[in-house]
Amino acid sequence: MCTRSWPSLRKPLRRVTLSKQLWLSLVQDSSFRDALELPPPDREKLENHSTEELIDFVKSAVVGPGSFDYPSATITHTSYKIPLHNVANNPDAQLFIGARYILLQNIAREELYIYDVWSARRIWQRGAQAGTICQVDLLSSAAIARVLITQPVDYLKGRRVHIDEIDLITGVWRQVFELGSATRNFGISRLATSAISGDFFLCSMLFSPAYDAKFILVNWRASTFVALQNRWNSVLGLIPGYIVSTYESPPPHQQVLAVTALDDFSNHWQPLTELNLEAQLRMYPHPATPSTVLERLEYNNHPLGSRSVDVHLTVTPSALHCGAYNISVQAGESPRPPGPPTLIGKIGNLVPVRRPRPPPPVHEALLSYKFTPASSHGRGCELRLVSAQRVSNTTQTGSPRATTRFSGGSLIVSYRQWEWPPRRADVI
Repeated sequence: MCTRSWPSLRKPLRRVTLSKQLWLSLVQDSSFRDALELPPPDREKLENHSTEELIDFVKSAVVGPGSFDYPSATITHTSYKIPLHNVANNPDAQLFIGARYILLQNIAREELYIYDVWSARRIWQRGAQAGTICQVDLLSSAAIARVLITQPVDYLKGRRVHIDEIDLITGVWRQVFELGSATRNFGISRLATSAISGDFFLCSMLFSPAYDAKFILVNWRASTFVALQNRWNSVLGLIPGYIVSTYESPPPHQQVLAVTALDDFSNHWQPLTELNLEAQLRMYPHPATPSTVLERLEYNNHPLGSRSVDVHLTVTPSALHCGAYNISVQAGESPRPPGPPTLIGKIGNLVPVRRPRPPPPVHEALLSYKFTPASSHGRGCELRLVSAQRVSNTTQTGSPRATTRFSGGSLIVSYRQWEWPPRRADVI
């Protein structure tokens, strides 16, 4: 049994934490760099920096160029060019997690491509009709991508949903799931920030021209589904083992952030068939969607939930805690109840108003959380508020670290970082 006291361990631990090799291995770690969407490391250049400079790099990389913590720092760009021959228009671009690979949708030519950004190598290509919607899942354990695709087969017949699995090293691919022509109202949910994760994907069914959508969780490997509870102003996303959602609760109409374990649906799965899926959904009542952890969104003790402002949900892997996720929700503040009328207000009510008064501006707030899934050691899930700030609809919140633009027949992917090594005044 170790009998050494904490004071006697402090110096050895400090030597370990200030080891250059420890910080060098961190800044070169692929998981760390993928979570922060960093360009490929220059290993020879990194080895020439001191331990203090490597620590500064980690601090600035974690904070990110879109934050308010480095107001005087300079942002640098590392750019890669992908020549796109015979592509005249600007294709839709979707960067994978880590920003190493990119999915392009060329609507004019009705084609899909996957490129390796760093080498400009085309990995995969297939046809795609106009109206095709795609979402990507990048397997963390291997260079394997699964592309969830829904595209119209015929306006009267419906939409075809399928999943292609692509080896990003060899380019070899195969189709692993298909649900053909189920119904013309069936497709990938546009309200899902990440619609596929592992063996599961999110889709939706629109029953009427009015907004009457039913959201569906599909286990594509087992060919089963469960209909989710309809909720107002909801946005959903999938991460391994969980659904992350934000929605408006019943009166007083407060916005809620919920994380639900997929295991909680174990008693509600139904067989998924291609024939008359719409009738299946009408037949099976949706269960009350459980919540493993739930947080009512507030800023300065005032609820969020203005219906005049769109809700934005982002979920990204944590660079510092393996298996954890960063969750950000941007929403409007609910209208505050009117206070007692002032004397000026009473006089104003007696005077005829010629012009209608504009509605008061809706303030928005950005709340950031850290979500830690349940562990095999019996520890439960944890959802912890990390930061809260008031923003405006013009504030560059959640500014992407990697950006894309189309120029001169090429797609440019730029990785945004703080200038490094930083000036000492800019170091936090």
